[in-house]
This record gives sequence, C-alpha cells and structure tokens, in this order.
Amino acid sequence: MPESFEVLGHLYRFATKGDVFLLSIGVLAAVTHGASFPVLAVLFGRMVDSFLVALKDSEKPRTTTEAAEPLLETIPNEADSIWTQLGLSTSTEANQPLDEATETVVDCMSRYSIYFFFIGLAVLGAAFIQTMCWELACERQVHRLREKFFSQILRQNIAWHELNEEGSLTTKLSDDLERIREGIGSKLGMVTQYLTTFVVGMVVGLIVNWQLTLCLLPFSPILIGSTAFMAKLATWSAAREQLKHGVAGSIAKEVLNSVRTIAAFNGEPHAISRYEAALEESRKVAMATYYKIAMCLTIVNFCKYAQYGVALFVSSLFIRAGYCTPGSVFMVFLSVLSGAFTLGDAFPYYTAVGTALGAASTIFSVIERAPEIDSASRHGLKPHNVEGRIVFHDVSFSYPSRANKPVNCFRGYNTLLVYHKCYVRS
Repeated sequence: MPESFEVLGHLYRFATKGDVFLLSIGVLAAVTHGASFPVLAVLFGRMVDSFLVALKDSEKPRTTTEAAEPLLETIPNEADSIWTQLGLSTSTEANQPLDEATETVVDCMSRYSIYFFFIGLAVLGAAFIQTMCWELACERQVHRLREKFFSQILRQNIAWHELNEEGSLTTKLSDDLERIREGIGSKLGMVTQYLTTFVVGMVVGLIVNWQLTLCLLPFSPILIGSTAFMAKLATWSAAREQLKHGVAGSIAKEVLNSVRTIAAFNGEPHAISRYEAALEESRKVAMATYYKIAMCLTIVNFCKYAQYGVALFVSSLFIRAGYCTPGSVFMVFLSVLSGAFTLGDAFPYYTAVGTALGAASTIFSVIERAPEIDSASRHGLKPHNVEGRIVFHDVSFSYPSRANKPVNCFRGYNTLLVYHKCYVRS
C-alpha cells in the first residue's frame, strides 16, 4: 500500500465501528453523486441524437429553425390555455394535429425530462447523505482525538514540558485539530466525488467514442501530475507552517503572561522584534509554497482550455468523416472534459486534506510518545508502605532546555532523607 494511503488511513485510527459504517455510506453517496454528471452527459447526448433523427425523418428537408416552428406554434401561451379550459378559445391553431416529426420530438422531450427529474432527486438525496455521514463521522472522531491529545499532554513528564512550550501546545490543541477536522470531513467526501466524476467520465468517453477520447487523454497525465504535486506540496508546507506558527504563538503567550514585567523594564521593542522574526519565518515558508502552487494552477488551466480547443477541432473532423454523431460528441465533451475540470476545481479540497495530513504528524507524535516516567503505566512494583533512606551526595543536574549549563546548587553537600527526618551535612 502506498505511504500516502497509509497516512490517510492513519487519520481514522480512532474510528469506531459506527464511524466506519457512516464513512462507508458517505463514500457510496459520494460515488453516486460523482457518477451522476457523466450519466447526465450520456442521456443528453442520446437526446440530441433523437432530435436529429426526428428532423431527418420528417417529410421534407428543413432547417432546424423551420422544424422547430410547428412545435412552437402548438404550445399555447398562458392566456390561451386558460380560455381553452373555459371552452371560449377562438384559436384554431391550437387544435391542429402535430406532424410526425414534432410528435417524436415532444415524446423524446417528455421521456428525457422524466429521466432528468429522477436523476435530480437521486443527486439531491446522495448529496445530503454524503455531507451528513462525513460530517457526523468527522465530529465523533475529532472529539475523541481532542480527549486523547489532552490526556497525553498531561501524561508527559516534566522534562518533555520543559522542551515544549505552553503556547505551541495550545496551538496544536486548537489550530492543528481544527485543520484535521476540515481534512477528514465533508471535504474528503468532495475529493471522492470529484475523483469519481473524473474516472467515470473517462470510462464513458472511451465507451462512447474512443477515438475522440484518446485525442484528449494526453492532457490527463499533466493534469493529474500537477494536482498531485500541489496536494503533496500543501501537505509538506502545512507541517512547516504549523511549526513556525507554534513558535510565534509561544512567544506571544510568554509576552502576554509577563506583560507587566516587560513594560517595567522597557522590553516591548525586543518582544516585538522576536515576534516579528518568528512570523517572518512562517511567511517565507508560505510564500514559497504559494509561488509553486500558482505555477501549477497555470499549467492546469492551460491544459483544461487546450483540451477544449483540441476537442472542438477533432470532433468537427470526425463528424465530417462520419466516425461519430453530434450526440456522441456531446457525451465526450460533457463527461471527459467535465471530469478533467473537476481535478482543478477540487484543488481547495486536496489542499485541505493535505493540510490535515501535515497537521496530524505533529498531533500523533505527541499521542504516540511514551514518556520515560509514565504516570499512567500500570506496570511496576506497587508497595503498600514506603519507608526508606534517600541520600543526595554531591548532586549536579541540568535542565533539558539548557543541557550545557549544569546547576551545582548541591555541590559539596550531602543530604540524607529519612522517614519524617532530614539531615544535611557539608
């Protein structure tokens, strides 16, 4: 299994059986929603061919405008329909029988209108179920993730808290978890929907008119590669941005908690310069990412509109040569090109998922860390009564954040701790 899919599945490690059931229903609804547009493209293409067949089978050769005039004349306006219901209509044209071609067109429109109506109902239900299931499963998991992350913070030993400042922990508890919530909720469902539209659109295009579809396929690797690179770039930059923002947040918290002392010693300029330096590092990372994303979006949009130009030119040649019908061209246009467009339209959702993966790396590093002194461990000896002798002899230690600066406060002293007693000797 690719590493990206393993990491994506790692986001759902706290999912219960109920969450898995909701996610399964949400994926099914997203696939149904995504496949609806290529299905509509097939129906629309067949409807166009039916119109053309009806016009071709008419009694005399007519242009499209002339063939549509009898149909327009037989449709009464609202006022005529009211007078007709009252039996007072003086119009003789409304009672004229429809010709064979017009009847065929009307029957075709009625039949396909019913198809479109029921597909619209199916899409409405699928979109509602998709959003509901993804959001419910997301909120349930994020709630458990917050509880687990907070309990793991309390579980860590003092040395770990010495190296991790309060501000960065609160930033992770709020911002990072919020980004995870955005990435594993309905936005991931939208990614599933758009990928389904792309895949089903390509399959429909190859079945309907493989020659025209093959002319458009060379653009697909460029679109997929650019989109995948943008998603990977968003994942990579999210972790670095969160690290830089955590440093800036810890500085702000430190300054605000000691604002009286800083003001008393006129330390505002130094505090501002520290905060600005931390924000500048974060800005450099973000701007470098956005420059690369802008170039990728330029390539994606160029390929999208280049596909339009190639499709229009090649389809005109195929229709003239008799290799395809106008209806099949509509099918390929609406299925293949719309599927390619979804790769670019889904970029904000790819970014949200990539950002969630980057933020999850910092969250799960805390959750998975086992402290050297584990207060929550159930292993080890559990004596009922503790009575012993503890001796501190010539003690020297250092803080984890300042390992090169030892503290020699007990150098030259021996301390004996006995039950209810304490002796100190130099």
